[in-house]
Amino acid sequence: MKFGCFGFIRHIPLIEQAGYDTAELDICEINALSDDAFKRLLDRASASSLSFEVFSGLIPLTERFHSEGFSRSRWLAHLEQAASRISLLGARLVPFGAGRCRSIPEHCDDMESACETVISLVREICLILDKYGIDLAVEPLGPANSNYINRIEEAVTFAQKTGAGNCHVMCDLRHMLASGDDLDAIGRHISSIRHVHIDYPLGKQRRFPLKGDGFNYETYFKALHKAGYEGIMAIEATDCNDYLTEAAKSLSFLKDCDSRCKAVTVHT
Repeated sequence: MKFGCFGFIRHIPLIEQAGYDTAELDICEINALSDDAFKRLLDRASASSLSFEVFSGLIPLTERFHSEGFSRSRWLAHLEQAASRISLLGARLVPFGAGRCRSIPEHCDDMESACETVISLVREICLILDKYGIDLAVEPLGPANSNYINRIEEAVTFAQKTGAGNCHVMCDLRHMLASGDDLDAIGRHISSIRHVHIDYPLGKQRRFPLKGDGFNYETYFKALHKAGYEGIMAIEATDCNDYLTEAAKSLSFLKDCDSRCKAVTVHT
């Protein structure tokens, strides 16, 4: 398993210094760069020991797919430029969270039509990404983040409905717990899972997992190893006191968890 860390462009040297394999950067930040600034980012990425395979933040969470003010053409054009840029950085995958964006409006009187709105948009997104050799991973989210697609099984069904060959799914420990999703669902749907997120999953703040924080992460690792997952596990920690120190300690702790659980899985 490889380990990645969420961050913005300013965090690249910190993620590298902490010892990670890869950085998961923000799409909207990259898309907002001038051409010259993007060229500098390319040079910076090329000189880094990190890989840049996964990019998050596809669409701002302030957007609402079902609102009359949502401009599909504008955001698909945004995605076209983003896909072009991140492909040059080495992108192979984009998670699709967009919880509030995709949520079905309250008191919706045509659920089928509302679901089709999201399915058709994701289908178009996948067509654009496919031109650049990039996959999409639909992320099941907890009910506090979205009322649509909360479990891995639901994400798999959704991905199938898009009919896009590059539409897959992912899992996130926090959201699995919030939705009451069974960790065994990872094994049942491992053929569709392309990416994994983790953070300290208790409480509203997304913090780095750390030794002694009171949560048993080994159940997650054991489920992943039992299923045969060998991709990237990215830490989605958006709240911290000391990014570098906590990122480094978290990586060391998670690597230990990974090694222990891998050894147990091999011998059982």
